Amino acid sequence: MVASNQKVTAGTIPSYGTTNATQKTDGVKLTPNQRKRLASPQLANAFPVDARLYRSFDEAHTVFEYGEIDLYAMRDMLAMDGNPRKLEQVLTLPIRSADWEIRGKGKIPDFVRANLDDKMDKLIAQCCSAIAYRKAFFELVWKMDGQNVVYDSIQMRPATSCQPAHNSFTGKVTGFRQRVAPINAMDHMGEYGWIRIPDDNAFVYIYGTHREPLLGVSDLDVSLFCWENIKKLRFLWCQFLEQQSLPKVIVYGDDPQQAVENAQMIADAAASASIPIERRIDPTQKTFEILESSGKGAAQFHEAITYFEGQQTQSVLASFMDLAQSASHAKAGSNALSADQSEFYLASRQAVANEIAEQITDGIIRPLVTNNFGPDVEIPDLHFAPIGNRQTDRALNLLMTVVTAEKPTIPEEFVGFLINQVSAQLGLDTTDVSDVVEAWGKERQKMMEAAEAAAAAAAEIPVPMTPPSKQQPLPGADALANQHLPVETPAPPPATPSAAPNAVSKTSNAAARRVSPNKTGTAAGKSQPPARVAKSKLRRASDTSMSLAIEMAAELVAQAKAGVDPREALKALIEP
Repeated sequence: MVASNQKVTAGTIPSYGTTNATQKTDGVKLTPNQRKRLASPQLANAFPVDARLYRSFDEAHTVFEYGEIDLYAMRDMLAMDGNPRKLEQVLTLPIRSADWEIRGKGKIPDFVRANLDDKMDKLIAQCCSAIAYRKAFFELVWKMDGQNVVYDSIQMRPATSCQPAHNSFTGKVTGFRQRVAPINAMDHMGEYGWIRIPDDNAFVYIYGTHREPLLGVSDLDVSLFCWENIKKLRFLWCQFLEQQSLPKVIVYGDDPQQAVENAQMIADAAASASIPIERRIDPTQKTFEILESSGKGAAQFHEAITYFEGQQTQSVLASFMDLAQSASHAKAGSNALSADQSEFYLASRQAVANEIAEQITDGIIRPLVTNNFGPDVEIPDLHFAPIGNRQTDRALNLLMTVVTAEKPTIPEEFVGFLINQVSAQLGLDTTDVSDVVEAWGKERQKMMEAAEAAAAAAAEIPVPMTPPSKQQPLPGADALANQHLPVETPAPPPATPSAAPNAVSKTSNAAARRVSPNKTGTAAGKSQPPARVAKSKLRRASDTSMSLAIEMAAELVAQAKAGVDPREALKALIEP
């Protein structure tokens, strides 16, 4: 027993069957022996208690999983019912049609792409069969390509005839075995009816590892349950309709025997037969009459079947499939509701695509790389593009915001990644787009370096002032000199080198006018202290020099783009 005031942490109480339970260090630095003990193999596995497993008689530490008997019912459901087949298409099509890529640059990624690019579409589509059957089994057929061993083919085996093999201690998948036909087929191990596919030649994709890491799940389990109930309802519905469609005749007689004889004659009569029946003593008495049915009762069967079909779609987040039928009954629909449900559904499909990519990377790409380059190299990974239109819209809006921004504050590398992502979602060749972005980045870098060099050279050289005798009055110069805040000079249009001295002269003339002593910089009818007036004139003169430097830098950049030597252009600007 543990005292009530004693703190219990993980590992302080020995578990069942163990004798060396340890206690957490609570942040204390581990000793070398403690690190070795911490880096021990796994102690448990992912087998559930009710797993249907049996040991192999030929392989030590190997167990096989019993094939699920409902897989045959699943196959029949997808073959005979339209609604489950539609669900299966809705669940798999977004993944089968999604864009994918094997990421990485260099020798190893190129080697993987050269061997798997023509096989990946089929492999992904066949992995989607596990959405219904829980697992997908593949036999890896290898071949020699020079000094390398590569995949000759990746062949799918029916899930209804395969049983995965697991390590009995860790639960790791170690291949599978297939029930072959004819039943007396014998493989190299001497087992009748079974072919053992070892780990090096097998890939088993397990769907739903987030919930059942070894057994897998099926998105159509609920659909299968509903389908079995729908089959019963359809049988009862058809039986009811049969009873309603066939007429029921009530035959009368003077006694029970005569009533039976009359009924037999009516039942044996053909379409145009004559039926001899004795006349009644009472003319108001009926010999027979038709028992009419109300025709009601079929609506209840229809409502029950509609309920189970709704459960099928709701179980896989595909309720938007029922909106058309609901709108036809309610005479209204909801576009917003459909958009939200569709986006939520596509998010679930994105998670499935990521799971497929992870398992293909580990079970297909990793063996190909390690068998040829060793286990210590970096493994390229399979990556799916975003599924859905909302991600594309967001990327486009972000790219437009970045492009139209006057002063971007994000790295240019991110802009390149964003352009590449948008181009992939729009179906463009990402390789060509990457080359264009890279060339554009290099050209932009050269332009920025030239502009920085020109601005630095312009800042180091003093600006010559035009002599007062050559100054020309500028329109609005007096009003400009009265301003206290810096005035942004608009960038001049690109000029030829011959016109540059005149532009500098006019700007210098404006600078001289701005510091004219004729204006005090005050409002009409008011005066300021002489020290404040002098400070204001000095600030305006500084602003004028900065604006002039910016103009000269812009002119130098324009000349550099036109192919003029920056030194010659700078010399032309500063000459009087």
